[in-house]
Amino acid sequence: MYRTRYTVIPRTLIFVFHGQELLLIRKSSWGGRYNALGGHIEPGEDILTSAQRELKEETGILPAKINFCGNIMIDNGNKLGISIFLFKAFSKTKDFQNSDEGELLWVGVNQLWQIDTFSDLPALTDKLLGWRPRDEPILIHYDKEVTYD
Repeated sequence: MYRTRYTVIPRTLIFVFHGQELLLIRKSSWGGRYNALGGHIEPGEDILTSAQRELKEETGILPAKINFCGNIMIDNGNKLGISIFLFKAFSKTKDFQNSDEGELLWVGVNQLWQIDTFSDLPALTDKLLGWRPRDEPILIHYDKEVTYD
């Protein structure tokens, strides 16, 4: 009877756009792949506060508005999952501050296929780029297909 419920690890994933470019980060823990920004939600944080903190830590960027767009549930088996809260933001400039979090890179959304990213990043980018605040939330479920360590 113990541990009969599903346990999830909460994370944020923030897509920061400047026109038709997306700001990506490459962390060594991701095997050299690029991804959108984000990370763990710390105790006591709501999802928006976490997204703002992660953006500030990783880039120094604090956009005027960050929009919650949806959620990805990843089932890793053994009643353990990852819940990724998706956000979209726009940056007025391409300026950022480097940090110890990883290597930052602006990439044209049409060039994502030319660099090493998580397999779902180009499709997610299309969804997020077209998403508007009045749209329904984006809801995705993966069954062990994508790993966000």
